[in-house]
Amino acid sequence: MDYSSLMKLENQLDDLLLPYKIDLSLYRNISNPDLTDHIQRVGKVFYEKTPHPDSPKKSARPKHGKTNTK
Repeated sequence: MDYSSLMKLENQLDDLLLPYKIDLSLYRNISNPDLTDHIQRVGKVFYEKTPHPDSPKKSARPKHGKTNTK
């Protein structure tokens, strides 16, 4: 996901007027090692895209789609 897509998603979530605070970040852009360690320890995956059965297989990569809820 690029920054533009992240901002679009953040705006769409904000428009839902949910009673939750949602803090989105691109994991690869987080420079605070304490935060990335915390995400690895207690973060929960809330969405993971599954490939379409007809799409070519991609190489495995670490799961960084975790989030921290407050």
